[in-house]
Amino acid sequence: MWISGKRPNPVKLVLLITSISFWWYCNNIVASVLVGIALFEAFHDVQYLSLVWIYNRKRVETDSSIGGFMRFVFRRSGALVGLYIGLIFAYGALGYFKSNIGIDTVKRVLTGVVTASVLLHFYYDGFIWKVREKSTRQSLGIGGGTADVSTSGFLSSWAVHGAKWVAVFVIRLGALWFWQVRAPRSKLQRLAWIVADLPVGARQHSNYAKALQEAGRLDEAAEEFSTALRFNPNSAKAHANLATVLIGKGDLEEAQTHFEAALRIDPNNAEVHSGYAYLLERLGRLEQAAAESATAVRLDPKSASRTVCPSVADWTMPPTNSKNCVARTIV
Repeated sequence: MWISGKRPNPVKLVLLITSISFWWYCNNIVASVLVGIALFEAFHDVQYLSLVWIYNRKRVETDSSIGGFMRFVFRRSGALVGLYIGLIFAYGALGYFKSNIGIDTVKRVLTGVVTASVLLHFYYDGFIWKVREKSTRQSLGIGGGTADVSTSGFLSSWAVHGAKWVAVFVIRLGALWFWQVRAPRSKLQRLAWIVADLPVGARQHSNYAKALQEAGRLDEAAEEFSTALRFNPNSAKAHANLATVLIGKGDLEEAQTHFEAALRIDPNNAEVHSGYAYLLERLGRLEQAAAESATAVRLDPKSASRTVCPSVADWTMPPTNSKNCVARTIV
């Protein structure tokens, strides 16, 4: 532009300089990376939403076909600027309400609304930046540009656009969904893929371990439960599940360690007390087993009574009855 003798727009120069300078400040001066990202995102949002206001206000002024809510909001009025800012804050508050509402249905609806709006934002955003088209340049207050895409022809523009989306996204995503959901893959295989793709975290390792346990692969299940405990050592459920696997492997002393850890974390869990009672019976410590059994029944009579072995409920009975007792998996 300097070579052709045209002066750059001073507003654009200020915008360019301030954006680069603030980006440098957020990345090099701000000590916290997260705070720096948040600051620059807020800076970007102010710029972007200002541009959206200017763009839509010019559209309303130049295009008589725009009506309804768009024409009402995007007018030259200080009060409407306040309404626009209020709508922005109301939308931002959806994330806060989503995380604090206890009703699952409402939470799922809000999650869907936020997710859909974010995806639509990136989709519609592409049209604003088609500055080669004359109508877009006019709405941005820029002269020149090429003619808009013609809407006449064998197919309307929306049909052609929709066909492109079907070819590029819908068919491919549909094939991916069918392969992942409908293809003959076992639950165990899918959980193994999840652990391979997301190795950091306790939940996926616990889920995979339970599936391995159900499949009778106790050595691998014990390893996965141990991995889950490395990520979350304060999980009573993981300790109890690992103890159950160790009982199946015959490692009773190690199982006792994990049952005791589970009870330290969650002393009011009837199922853990009941499982520990079974283990103590296996170890021949019938008096302690009876005490744990009584605690389990006291905490939850229904669930505990179903898991207690006859010789634990009345430890004076012959211990041979215990061979027919099967430990209930702690889930």
